[in-house]
Order: sequence, then structure tokens, then C-alpha cells
Amino acid sequence: MKKATLFVICAALLLTAFAGCSGNKNEDNIPGDLSDLIGQIYENYNNQPDVKAALALLEENAPRVEELSGRMNAIYNEMWADGVTDDDRAGMQAELDGIEAELSVLREPEKVKLMETPAQPLSGEGTGMQSIGWFIGDGNENIGFSEGAVSEPMFGGGFSLVLLRMEKDADIDAAKTKIKNGKAGDQDLNAKWVCYIVDPSDFIVDSIGDLLVVIISDKSKELHQAFKQLAQ
Repeated sequence: MKKATLFVICAALLLTAFAGCSGNKNEDNIPGDLSDLIGQIYENYNNQPDVKAALALLEENAPRVEELSGRMNAIYNEMWADGVTDDDRAGMQAELDGIEAELSVLREPEKVKLMETPAQPLSGEGTGMQSIGWFIGDGNENIGFSEGAVSEPMFGGGFSLVLLRMEKDADIDAAKTKIKNGKAGDQDLNAKWVCYIVDPSDFIVDSIGDLLVVIISDKSKELHQAFKQLAQ
């Protein structure tokens, strides 16, 4: 009787443990619309202490930047007016050099700003004029995602943020490896722009639950942290 009772208790404990594991797996999934989640990543990034401080400093510097920019325009208009001598122009140029040096300091915090391009839905075919291979590497169309969204400027380069909702039975680790080693436009995915080469350390592929992210940016580490905050 005692052995039977002990068996029942152990069985119940095992069922509870398995239920707990299953529950934890589900809790890891991040619910919500993918475009909204990209917006949340941007919000998390902008709320990071260093970024928030830099953005506040930019706002504080804005009146002085506007004042100096106005003065520069005025000088440019005066430099080639009738009656202005070469000595006058030399003095104006010296003032312009001083203004540009000050503006460079005042605008330094702009380096933290992101190109927050509105997210677009991403299917197995891609989006807009670009195939799915442009965003996650050629040959990765069937890695097992059910929906996706991308935030990437139409022109320029050096920035891409992709979110994929993976299917229930998808091998997410294998998908991450394929993307990390993938190709896009006959180039490595982390160097897909003709005039912009991304450092390999700025190319991050990660996941939380069924949500997989692909980040290409010189701010990828901070964006990666912002992505991980979705689970908090």
C-alpha cells in the first residue's frame, strides 16, 4: 500500500513538472502584432539611460543649433554680396569655421538616433520590391515562419530590423544558424548593401520563444537589449 501511494505521489509530481515545463515554454512566447512589437523595441531603445540622456541633450541644444544655423545662412548670403572684400570674406570664413566646430559638438548626441522606418508586413515572398532573401538570406524562404515584419529604409543602407513569428514545430536554432550564414543579393547578408559594409559584430540573430529577430545596425547591441526587454 505504501509503495502504491508513493508511486501515485511520484507520478503526480512528474505530471506537475511536465506541466510546468510546458507552461514555461508558452510563457516565453511574446504575443502581439509584429509591427507593434518593432515599435516597442524602438521605444525600449529610446528609454535606455544613455540614449535617453543623449536625446534630452539634443532637445536642450536645439535652440542654439537653430540660432547657429541661421547665422551660417546669413553669412553665406553676405559673403558674395557687392562690396565685400577678400579680407571681409576671410573673416566670415573664420566665423563659419567656428560655428561648424560648435555645431559638431552640439550635434554629437545625434549618433544615438535610429532610422525608425515604419514596419511593413513580411511574407515568404518578401515585401515591396525585395524578395525574402534580401531580408533573411537567399534559400531561407522555408525556415518555418508564419508571419513577419521588417523595418528597413527604402534607400541607403546599414540598418535592418526583422521580426519573424516561427511556426510551432519550427527548428528555431537551425533557422538562426541558416540566417546567420545566409546570403542576400549574392553577398553575405551582413554586407548586403553595395556602399555600406556592416561589421560582423553588428549582425545579430536571436530569439525569444517563437519570436526570431534579425538585427543589422551599428547599434545592434543596444537594439538586441531592447528586443530582450520584450520578455520582461
